[in-house]
Amino acid sequence: MKFAAVLLSIAFLTALPTGDPVQSRWRPDDLRIDGVMTDWPGQTFVSKEVATSVVNDAQDIYILVATSDPAVNLQLTRAGLVVYLDPKGGRGQKFGIRIPPLGNRLSAGSGSSGGEDEPPVLSYFDVLGPGADEMRKVELAENTGIDLRIGAQEGTFFLELKVPFATAAGRPYAPGISPDRGEVGLGIVTPDPQRVGRPNRGGRGGGFSGGGGMGVGLPSPPKGKAIDLWTKVLLAKRP
Repeated sequence: MKFAAVLLSIAFLTALPTGDPVQSRWRPDDLRIDGVMTDWPGQTFVSKEVATSVVNDAQDIYILVATSDPAVNLQLTRAGLVVYLDPKGGRGQKFGIRIPPLGNRLSAGSGSSGGEDEPPVLSYFDVLGPGADEMRKVELAENTGIDLRIGAQEGTFFLELKVPFATAAGRPYAPGISPDRGEVGLGIVTPDPQRVGRPNRGGRGGGFSGGGGMGVGLPSPPKGKAIDLWTKVLLAKRP
């Protein structure tokens, strides 16, 4: 994988001005959801930590999310990531795709499909909505019309996602995007992870060590950085 070139190209992009939409491009024939970033058109920073690229055709929207920020990567290991799609172009959360907390699957050098004898990095995802508390676990191998891959290389995490515009036979989950409307709201969010601490097992002090404990001298754990990014995507028309 030509990650060095990808990282270099991302580094020289400028951030999207606040409020400006992301312009989708018509899907090139060679773009695949395959755990490789190099076939995506140029990325746009939607914040100083996160870049995205969006393409579409007449039936599907394709989204790339990439970040090299260590604090955001740490948050992904603890909380996972949700990509919301709002067919009204706003910040609606009636449809989302959630990947679970990634743990050590974001370790350096990890890919999305593993070696010949290795399990895939990600085997399932969750479909959120349309109800506020609705969530369906979907195996990646299922034929749902949704395709997803994640990968990490040289400190950069990336997610590739394909989602149908509308439901149809073999495509049971979709946000209901109308190409005629020409726009869709895109949310990139890390959910709040549940706070987990080790119980007090005796000795001095108890509960969490605040980094300045009673003679313990343990360093404070590294902090992740949550993201809650929303932008509008302008869909591309067939050339």
